[in-house]
Amino acid sequence: MNVPHPEQWLVALLLAFYLKDCLLLLRPDEAVLRRGLRGRWQAGFGLRDWTLRGREPYMCHPLRPFEPVWRVPWLSDPVAAAAPCQVQVPAVLAALRPWVAGIWLSLFVLLPVCLFMQAPLVLTSAVLTLIYLQIGAALAITWRARARLELDGPRFATLAAEVLACPPYAANLLRKLSLSLAHRDDLSGAIARWMDEAGQSKVRTQCRARLAAHIAQFDAEDPQVAALTRLRRHFGADD
Repeated sequence: MNVPHPEQWLVALLLAFYLKDCLLLLRPDEAVLRRGLRGRWQAGFGLRDWTLRGREPYMCHPLRPFEPVWRVPWLSDPVAAAAPCQVQVPAVLAALRPWVAGIWLSLFVLLPVCLFMQAPLVLTSAVLTLIYLQIGAALAITWRARARLELDGPRFATLAAEVLACPPYAANLLRKLSLSLAHRDDLSGAIARWMDEAGQSKVRTQCRARLAAHIAQFDAEDPQVAALTRLRRHFGADD
């Protein structure tokens, strides 16, 4: 059976696997923290009006595989900013940035160019070899830092098998590692430590809007309304 334009299907399949791995399903009480190249922190929320089994879809930026992300709770009583187990940024994540960026460029720029331009087989093979060399280097860095990344042998083996079997997942390796790190931080404390006043104000505005939507779902006499209203005041609401 002849498949028309197999190179297009292959690239589409690679992209589909990558985007699927970029998708997070957040609980309504979860937000996402991400850290850009210049150390700028930002927060994000899932889609409030379209959920999957009660989870809110959030798409990590597909063009920024070098940004670590963390899940943090926000719809709860705020904890002290100096709470133990705060979100940390291990140095190994910065060391992985050029490798995941290289994997991304090789998969979604070099390989498609070779396929669509019908490059010689030796050139396409060289790109595939480059992809796996980069994955191997990224895994070697991860293995050396496994203690700091809280990876035991079986978990590392599972991760390695996943990214070797499906290279698009390797482009998300840095985010996979940051999401797996344990912490007990909350959004309120995190933005107070890492964001400037303008950034904090933007996040608090988003939180107030989401809390207003939560409050609107309950009757005025419902006990949850009082708790949510108190939390809304914590984010600077004017009542």
